[in-house]
Amino acid sequence: MLELRRVVLLLVVLIGALLSFVAPAAADIFYLYDDLGRLIAVVDPEGNAATYTYDEVGNLRAIQRIDAGTSLVGITLVTPNRGRVGTQVSIFGKGFSATAAQNTVTFNGTAATVTEAAPNRITTSVPAGATTGLISVTSPLGTATSPTPFTVAGAMAVEPAGAAVLAGARQQFQATEGGSPTADVTWAVNGITEGDTTIGTISASGLYMAPATILGSTGTTTVTVTATHRDDRQASGSASVTVIARTAFFSAVSVALAAYAPGRTVNQNVGSSLSVQVAESPALLVAGGPVAAAVAESGTQFVGAGAVAATVAPVITGRSPASAAPGTNLAITVTGSGFTGATGLSFLLATGADSNISVTNLQVNPDGTEATAQVSILSGAVVGGRVIQITTPGGASTRAGTGGNVFNVQ
Repeated sequence: MLELRRVVLLLVVLIGALLSFVAPAAADIFYLYDDLGRLIAVVDPEGNAATYTYDEVGNLRAIQRIDAGTSLVGITLVTPNRGRVGTQVSIFGKGFSATAAQNTVTFNGTAATVTEAAPNRITTSVPAGATTGLISVTSPLGTATSPTPFTVAGAMAVEPAGAAVLAGARQQFQATEGGSPTADVTWAVNGITEGDTTIGTISASGLYMAPATILGSTGTTTVTVTATHRDDRQASGSASVTVIARTAFFSAVSVALAAYAPGRTVNQNVGSSLSVQVAESPALLVAGGPVAAAVAESGTQFVGAGAVAATVAPVITGRSPASAAPGTNLAITVTGSGFTGATGLSFLLATGADSNISVTNLQVNPDGTEATAQVSILSGAVVGGRVIQITTPGGASTRAGTGGNVFNVQ
C-alpha cells in the first residue's frame, strides 16, 4: 500500500511538472509583398532571409540570401528601411523573445515600443525624436544591430506650393524632404503618374507642361502635382497649379471724325497714329499678342482700320534649382511667359541687384516660356532670398516675391 502511494505521488509530481512546462513559441515563415503584389522577401523560422528585386517593368532581376549567422541574436532584414515618425517597422532575425515586453528596440539610441513579437520577428514603430542610424534589438539571449542604417525621413513638400501657368506653358517644381531638395521621387498629376495631355504632363525632374487647351467655360482649371518618395509611398508632398487659357483680347475703339461735306475729297495718303493703352492681367492675355483696333463705319463717314501691338511684361512662375550655396556655379532654368527677346536676368536684394551673383549665357526658348543661364555666386554672398527678375524689350518682371520667382542662397 505504501509503495502504491509513492507511485501515485510521483505521478502527480510528474503531471504537475508537465502542466507547468510551456514550450517555446514556434517561429513562422513570413512572406513580404510590395504595393504591386510582388514577393520582395521571405524569412524562414531561423531568421534567414531571401530578398527579391525587380527592374522597372517588373521582371525579377536578383535574389539575395541573407544568413542569420551563428550568434544567438541577429537581425537580417528591416522593412521598410526608412520612414517618418510613427511608421510601422518589422524587424526580422533570430533570438527574439515571443513576449513583446522582453525585447528592447532602439532607433539610433532612441527607445521604441514593441507591439508584437515572435522568435524571428518584432513589430515596432519609429519613435518621436529618432534620427537616422542603426536599429538595436536586445532580448534575453543578447543584443544585435541592423546590417544597415534606418533612415528617418523628414516631411515631404513641393516648391512652389502653388503656381499659375498659361495653357501650353511650363512650370518647374522641386521636391524637398525635411527642407532639403530630393530627386528620389516619382511625379504625378491628379494621381496619374507623369500625367497626361488633358491635365498636363510632368517629367522625372519635376518639369510640368500644361495642356495646350482648357475645357470648360471658366477659362481656368486647377490640377494637383504630387511628388511621392520612391522608398516610402506614404511620404508625399503636393502643389496646386491653376492652368489659364490663352484668351483672345479685343478692345473696341471709337473715333469721331468731322461730318463728310459733299463735293470735298479725302486724301487717303494722310496718316495718323492711333495709340491704344491696354490694361490687362498677364494671366489672361497672351504676351506679345496682336490687338485689333478698328474705326466703325457709319453712313458717309470716313472709315479707317489698323493693327496695334500690345506688349505684356514677362512673368516668372518657377525656377530650378530654387537654392544654392555661396561659392557655387550652376545652371538655372526660369519658367513663365513673355521671355522672348530677354536681355538680362538679375537677382534682386531689397537694395537692388546683388553684385555677388553674376549671370552669363542667357538663352530663351522659341515660345518665350523658359530661360536658361549660367549663374556664379561669390563666396561672399549673404545668405537669404533674392527675387529673380528677367528683362525684355517689353519690360521687366515684378520685383516683388511671388514664391516662384524667389531664389535662396543658403
